[in-house]
Amino acid sequence: MGRTNCGISTEFLQRDQPTTCCPKCNNLFHSSCINDTSNNSQWICNDCTSLPSQTSTDDKFNLILQELKSIKSNKSKSDEALKVISSSVKALNDRVSGQVQTIYMF
Repeated sequence: MGRTNCGISTEFLQRDQPTTCCPKCNNLFHSSCINDTSNNSQWICNDCTSLPSQTSTDDKFNLILQELKSIKSNKSKSDEALKVISSSVKALNDRVSGQVQTIYMF
């Protein structure tokens, strides 16, 4: 086994020094670096606590998926509204053009 260094201080871990192992990444730390004198096996290092959990990632993915579906639905509604508006504008334009031609004919 090679040299093992503390995940916080990066100093060599001596055999006679109390250490704590992160149960998620299995990195070792001086107990004094994490202020742990009980050799608590439930302690998790900062790197591992800052990583999103799989559940959190799945929840975020589902929220993003819902939002994309909502955007798609709103886009479809907007496209339909745009067609109605465009048709109304065209009809109004045709009507105005007809009235302008009538005025010029007099």
